[in-house]
Amino acid sequence: MKYENNPYPQNVDWPGLDFVKFSCVLIMVLIHVFWYLSTAYGHVEINRNNILFKVVKNTMLIGLFPLMIPVTAGCILRIKLKLSDGHVDRADFIKICTGSIFIGLIGFIMNGLCSGWGSFFSWNVLQLVGLSFIVITCMLTRLSVYAVYISGAICLFSSNLLRQWIGVSDNYLMYILFGDPNGRHAWPFFPWFSLIVCGFIIANFYLVYYKDKKRLNVIFLSIGIVLMLISMIRNTRILPFDPHHMIGPAIFQANTYIMLGVIGFACLFISSASLCFQNHRFSRYGIINCFSKGILWIYVIHLIASARIYELLKAHINMRLVINHPWKITHMVILFGYPLLIFFLSWGVGYITIRYIHDKLIRISVRKI
Repeated sequence: MKYENNPYPQNVDWPGLDFVKFSCVLIMVLIHVFWYLSTAYGHVEINRNNILFKVVKNTMLIGLFPLMIPVTAGCILRIKLKLSDGHVDRADFIKICTGSIFIGLIGFIMNGLCSGWGSFFSWNVLQLVGLSFIVITCMLTRLSVYAVYISGAICLFSSNLLRQWIGVSDNYLMYILFGDPNGRHAWPFFPWFSLIVCGFIIANFYLVYYKDKKRLNVIFLSIGIVLMLISMIRNTRILPFDPHHMIGPAIFQANTYIMLGVIGFACLFISSASLCFQNHRFSRYGIINCFSKGILWIYVIHLIASARIYELLKAHINMRLVINHPWKITHMVILFGYPLLIFFLSWGVGYITIRYIHDKLIRISVRKI
């Protein structure tokens, strides 16, 4: 692959990816709010004979949207890297590693503010992204992108075997690498690093073969359909439903078929969005741009706000009664008001991110040039 005359300039708009990020973040926000409303720390509080329980059980596929956020992170990493002669230069290496450490620290602080400081060291998606960025950037200082591709494939196909071989271990490092069966830690490196690599690969092909992007979209669309079909043959719903831990080990200690489903959905969604929005420009401060560009701070602030509001509600209201008897006026106010409040808060955070952080950084960069 040639990088010297990359036809896809750095920091160029990719409206299809912006739409994908918007969709994933919006649905993630709503899913987290529903998680707080319908569970007691992951245990589903909806009565088994309630129709809403069946709806939740049969719509787990919606969870593919937030699960593919690491794929979008991998895309962003590749777009930001210049890869002069196929390798990361010193300036990019320092910038990416510093930013990754910052992201990880933000994730730990968020844990403390959400769940108490006893959960400070819980592993979540921000730590996964930060660690993955460092690993990929370190690899690219000496090795080619093919080494990244191979590492992602090894991570994807070896996770089940490694987890079975090592077994259950009450060890923080093992939780980071292979997951926590008790659900206190999420997003282990194996197998979720493969999603970061997936995003990196997709973006790399879009960058290198940008002039043939229509054919590339069709190829990724086809790959996505095939991978999702393979996953659905083995797992009808792709994502398992565990009423005792709705967002827990059953998902995060995913087998290879689940991961293929997530990767397939990512290929399908990104290629479809890229085809639909290839000549489109979104409003700078519109909802799509706000949710897309403000992804980090929306994630952090909406989780902190959701947790604090939930604790306040739980202290005064029986939340199990609210979710199982939604037709009372006061219950409807909570069930609609709570999500709307977090939605508009997230939108506002995205707007502030673009207006006062993103735009300011662009002005600083222009002055330096």
